[in-house]
Amino acid sequence: MFDPAVSRMQNVWLVVTGVFASLLLSIFVNALLLYVPALTSFGRSIVSAVILPVCISLPLLTAYAGLRKRLSDRQRELDRAASHDRLTDFYAPGAFSQVVDRRAAILPSDNPSGAFLIVHADGLHIINKRHGLEAGDDALTLIAVAIRSSVRATDIVGRIGATMFGLFLPGAGEAEATEVAERISANVRDVYFGPAGSADAISVRVAGVVFADQLGFTDMFRQAEERLFPDEEVGLPAMNIARIALRVDGPMRH
Repeated sequence: MFDPAVSRMQNVWLVVTGVFASLLLSIFVNALLLYVPALTSFGRSIVSAVILPVCISLPLLTAYAGLRKRLSDRQRELDRAASHDRLTDFYAPGAFSQVVDRRAAILPSDNPSGAFLIVHADGLHIINKRHGLEAGDDALTLIAVAIRSSVRATDIVGRIGATMFGLFLPGAGEAEATEVAERISANVRDVYFGPAGSADAISVRVAGVVFADQLGFTDMFRQAEERLFPDEEVGLPAMNIARIALRVDGPMRH
């Protein structure tokens, strides 16, 4: 665990040690120069003015560069931990909405199309109840792996709830969005999940919207969520395998 107090003490120790080491080296080298008769006064001054500072500064600058790199790496780790979900390594909800809004804002004005999908893990509460929260986390991790292997390189994925993932597909049309959704469904079906030797399976349903105008995260999410559980489908079993609902300024398609 990162301890700021320990880090400050290490920095103080490094500075004090470096100063004393530099002083001792300087005294030692200058004392030796007095007993080297082959060196002229100019030669001694060159050693004192050039070689000695290099010998002192090089290890100090190397240590400083290493410290800066460790601090930079630590800052990147903290930034990633703050913006990514610990379990799935996808964007966390707040970071995901911001990234989507920024990416949607720079879509080409002549073709601001794209798609937003929601992947919902069906029956997760049953898995949690029967096998515990750890089994539920395992199920979500497996679903995340299936999603990651299904999306395109340019797609943005985030966790937007306890049982939901959001996918922003910039530039995707209905065909591309449907293809991604079907890949997710198929990959989840192929996942083996049998906690404690049970026959329970994991499944997802996918809903989404394809848009032709620039939309923000809130609008995309709201429209996709409305299609996740249409009124006529409320009574469907919790473990139902993916149903895809995509719309392009027209009636829903199933």
